[in-house]
Amino acid sequence: MGPLMLELSNVVVETRRGVRLADGVDLTVGAGEIVGLVGESGSGKTVTTTAVFGLAGPGVRVTGGTATLDGADLAGLDLRRVRGRDVGFVFQDPSTALHPLHRVGDQIAEAAKVHGRRVDVKAALADVGVPDPARRARQYPHELSGGQRQRVGIARALALRPRLLVLDEPVASLDVSVQAQVVNLLRDLQDRHGLAYLFIAHDLAVVASLAHRVGVMYLGRLVEEGPAGQVLTDPRHPYTRALVDAIPVETPADRRDRPVLGGEPPSPVDRPPGCAFHPRCPIARPSCAVTSPLLAGGDRRVACPHV
Repeated sequence: MGPLMLELSNVVVETRRGVRLADGVDLTVGAGEIVGLVGESGSGKTVTTTAVFGLAGPGVRVTGGTATLDGADLAGLDLRRVRGRDVGFVFQDPSTALHPLHRVGDQIAEAAKVHGRRVDVKAALADVGVPDPARRARQYPHELSGGQRQRVGIARALALRPRLLVLDEPVASLDVSVQAQVVNLLRDLQDRHGLAYLFIAHDLAVVASLAHRVGVMYLGRLVEEGPAGQVLTDPRHPYTRALVDAIPVETPADRRDRPVLGGEPPSPVDRPPGCAFHPRCPIARPSCAVTSPLLAGGDRRVACPHV
């Protein structure tokens, strides 16, 4: 891993009414590194990341801990200048991320113009594999396929050549075959431009094919973090094991009896005492309802004293 680019230390995110959406998140992304952040919907993956960059919406803000980018505290920076210039963002649904009434080339150019810069739109589209970029630049989003729209979104995020991309479920809305194409594109861009990615997803198979390290979130907390090859093949936290067991198998020969994770994730409004996972945990003990474990370990961290 190269020098730290993004470092979240004990980050707390709350609503204006004091509902805690992220609770002491510690996560780093090094230069040129791909870090996956996984968990069920509502686990806090997106809100943690968007909050530290001022994109979480009104009434949601960082109330504790620190978030630094290249060593500078984000709380003291003009985040409007950071977004796009230093950090690019690619969102889940390119249909809603792109303005339907503006030509795609104009939207890429606008991303640079906000920062007083200019960009070669045709070169930006060619860089992400859009065929016939001169013609595509003149088209509107509805004239492109879903995969092409997402490539436009990636081109816009890279318009100012940031070194870090935050990718929030970037392939979740795409067909499986198109997902593979976009993942291959992201891998190629990372190699060619030395990019770092924070890759937010609920699809562990996609994360396993791309990430160097993985963090697993549950109800606003990291419960496991470490090298992707270890976390996803030898999960230690019971929640991570449940997620891995839920990955679809390829052939009947691969099928085996797998425990089914019952229930639904609790609401942050009514957070269980102790370990938030204990009501659903197959190895829970009485002490789990009292004590909230912290991440422990070195390169491989797990928030469970019973594994």
